[in-house]
Amino acid sequence: VSYRIFPKESIVSQHSISLDADYVYKLGKDDNLIITDFGFAEYRYNLEYSINFNSRDRISFIIDHNKIKLLNDFDPTRIQAEDVFLAAGNEYTFTQYVLDFRSDQRRLFSIRVNPLYGNFYNGSRWGVRGQLTYRFQPLGSISLNYNFNKIDLGGDFELASLWLLGPRLDLTFSRKLFFSSFVQYNNQTENLNINTRLQWRFQPVSDFFIVYSDNYITDPSQSFSSRNRALVLKCTYWLNL
Repeated sequence: VSYRIFPKESIVSQHSISLDADYVYKLGKDDNLIITDFGFAEYRYNLEYSINFNSRDRISFIIDHNKIKLLNDFDPTRIQAEDVFLAAGNEYTFTQYVLDFRSDQRRLFSIRVNPLYGNFYNGSRWGVRGQLTYRFQPLGSISLNYNFNKIDLGGDFELASLWLLGPRLDLTFSRKLFFSSFVQYNNQTENLNINTRLQWRFQPVSDFFIVYSDNYITDPSQSFSSRNRALVLKCTYWLNL
């Protein structure tokens, strides 16, 4: 549900307030012992107030409210010892406050920054995520995606500082030939992923792709060894019947 206001003679092109609600129910019997039949599992309310400027910049203020019943043992950080987790059957209600700023994507340099703070299950969480992008016309763009979260669940839980960094390069050689490559580092899974893709559009809505992917373990004790690598060929063809 949203409501929009369009002011006249202002640097603001639009105000909007919106409410998004999600309810999740378990529909029937299975082997789960927490909710044995039809029953409520979780809900989420998202209240957002946004301001769109004539410059195409946008800023939003968000309240994100959740209630979750765990159907299985769960470690929200995914870095704890095997015997440290939130037990199945517990219910958690928590609220997070988010600020989201996006600059005009048409500019040569654009940014998105998204800090957040609030409760998280039985503890707290704060962090920031976003993207920095620079376009060098007409060839392509280079960008950096980033995501940082600090999660404190108290008790026996280890304090978690989780990073995800992902530089990306996109190149357009012609109207038919494209190249993209990104690297993503994730300290939560101790993984470094390298992915490159060459795309040839040999006719409208028909493409041939060559994709190379490589994953490395970043744990120093394992000497930066490779987890897996793959070379994938893919072709899509539009049948205009």
